[in-house]
Amino acid sequence: MSDVKFYVYTMSGKKTGVKRLGFEKPTFLEQIGFVYDQEFDAWIKVVDSDFEKAELADFLRNNNVAFSDGREWNPAEMFQYFRDDKKFLEGNFKRISWSGPGKYSICDV
Repeated sequence: MSDVKFYVYTMSGKKTGVKRLGFEKPTFLEQIGFVYDQEFDAWIKVVDSDFEKAELADFLRNNNVAFSDGREWNPAEMFQYFRDDKKFLEGNFKRISWSGPGKYSICDV
């Protein structure tokens, strides 16, 4: 089993959102300006540019945060875009995919 405890669930517009897989509080996110949103049970940070979003993605990847797979421009696709097209990032990241409620798999991409 993976040691991933958190995952990026959105990188929509200027907003990046992180959720937890268990009950651990991600204090490392709060230290860099993420704010807890009780309505979504998620930590949110707003950035102004693609470059800042890529830097944030790099920080999250380096802290063992996975990027969710799914429809349309999901966080995993955003990471790949920043890495493969924009060349802002290098290296692999962890992608999390769901097959049902509470059932997920994590792989290196």
